[in-house]
Amino acid sequence: MTDSIIQPDMFKLPGLTKEIVLFFNLQHFMFFHRRVNGSKIKSFGPAKRFHWENGPKKITALGGMIGAPLAVLIAEFAMASGAEVIYSYGSAGSTGEEQLEIGELISPLNGYDETGICADYEASNPVQKFTPYFDVKTCHAITSVNSFFRLTRPNINRYRASQIQLIEMEASPLNCVINRFGNRYHPLFIISDRVTPALEWENGGDSEGFKSGFELGLDLLTGI
Repeated sequence: MTDSIIQPDMFKLPGLTKEIVLFFNLQHFMFFHRRVNGSKIKSFGPAKRFHWENGPKKITALGGMIGAPLAVLIAEFAMASGAEVIYSYGSAGSTGEEQLEIGELISPLNGYDETGICADYEASNPVQKFTPYFDVKTCHAITSVNSFFRLTRPNINRYRASQIQLIEMEASPLNCVINRFGNRYHPLFIISDRVTPALEWENGGDSEGFKSGFELGLDLLTGI
């Protein structure tokens, strides 16, 4: 979007490493900071940041950006500040008839954007293709939405008819914007809740299965 009147590089922010990890949930960001013994936490616009070292490589973590508009804003700032390969870690709900396990790590192959962000960037194709990176189970599709409270029966039936197995709030528009700027995006998700075949909600965010899977996800991120 080089013709945009307002450009991310007009805002002076600290330089970042070429590889970064986005944590939508600030609590997840803090867990990872302790895991990798990260540097002092500082601000990055409306988000938080720290870096850690993996051998000779330095990587930046950014946290606190729930929702597509803020996540995309931070990603744009990050790319203008030097980021080229962007990973993310977040939780997602299972919407498919196939029952995914709470705490299971998964990566989607396709993404539907229901947030409107892709339209803002004049994306020609509303379905985003992800590039798998993590060695975890894949699923056909994920949908990104603006509201947590939208699991109506008609929506679930519509998702299942389109083979959409996951729902969350950021990944598809992030993939659209990051790829539009010529960079790479690799999302990783952990199943935190699910809709049962009887169309009832099962919240597993405090379960032992979720806690165990969450730790495995952090382990994967330490090795990027």
